[in-house]
Amino acid sequence: MMKSLIAAAEKGNVEAMLELADAYEDGLELAPDTLKAAYWYRMAYESQPENPRALNNMGRCAEYGYGGPADPVAAMQYYRKAAVLGYSCGQYNYAYGLRQRGDELCLYWYEKAYENGSSQAAIEMGEIFLSGELGQKDEGKGIRYLWRAIDMENPDALVTMGRFYLFSDGENADYDRGIQLLSRAAEKGSAQAAEILAAAAADGSPV
Repeated sequence: MMKSLIAAAEKGNVEAMLELADAYEDGLELAPDTLKAAYWYRMAYESQPENPRALNNMGRCAEYGYGGPADPVAAMQYYRKAAVLGYSCGQYNYAYGLRQRGDELCLYWYEKAYENGSSQAAIEMGEIFLSGELGQKDEGKGIRYLWRAIDMENPDALVTMGRFYLFSDGENADYDRGIQLLSRAAEKGSAQAAEILAAAAADGSPV
């Protein structure tokens, strides 16, 4: 299978180039090699400069320094282009970069990524509204976004929501619900949830 993928990439098939690059980046059936990953991501991008997946992966190369020095400015440019073209991963990555800068425009792009199926975008919007980051404090809105991520079967959302209910000192505090959500996350393999539950048990709290 890998031989046929390499052959297709070498013949100019852009999707094959992207799949091959992913395989090199993630070490799937091939030894991990970020230089080769960057090479095939760039080949895909140069073949189709408006391919949103290729743009997003060029952003990853620039962000993490695959195939050359890291360039966060170029990374954001690639992510923005992928985001504008409607690519969910690009929208999420662009939103994440904006959030790191403290730019509330991140909420617009997180929303776009969520609408395109990104449960992680819903989690991060939930975190922003619960914490008041960016001056956007709204616990009701934060809770709604986290429940949406839970409905999308994201175990990280269970942890975030469970922690909120467990440790909140406001009107939304709900210890029992927090333990229930953390238990669900632990059952799905979340080490973080298991640690929180263990700490609660050590304190003598009912778990």
